[in-house]
Amino acid sequence: MGVTTLPPTANPRAVEYVESVLNKVRSKNPGEVEFLQAVQEVLETLTPPLAAHPEYEKHKILERLVEPERVVMFRVPWVDDRGEVFNGPFYHLIVSRLKSFLCPVVFAVVANQQH
Repeated sequence: MGVTTLPPTANPRAVEYVESVLNKVRSKNPGEVEFLQAVQEVLETLTPPLAAHPEYEKHKILERLVEPERVVMFRVPWVDDRGEVFNGPFYHLIVSRLKSFLCPVVFAVVANQQH
């Protein structure tokens, strides 16, 4: 992780922009391996349109895509298969008004801390 897999023929300015955004995302989310992989794969596929439309960088399109607009945290109590009761936060992320999804980020952390 951390090395882009863009072809050497890719537009240098677009590659530089993608790499710059990826570095910012990596520094903000150092332990989120799956998230970083997904962000890298998506941003790398956007290199051709970025090369064709340099104004996307001026308008910070990639920065908008990788940051949620809103994060709503809510409590969810649950009982595991052994009958242990847990009380953990879940998050609802609104990302760039393009997609909304439930993200049980802390669920695994809380569950692992309890065992």
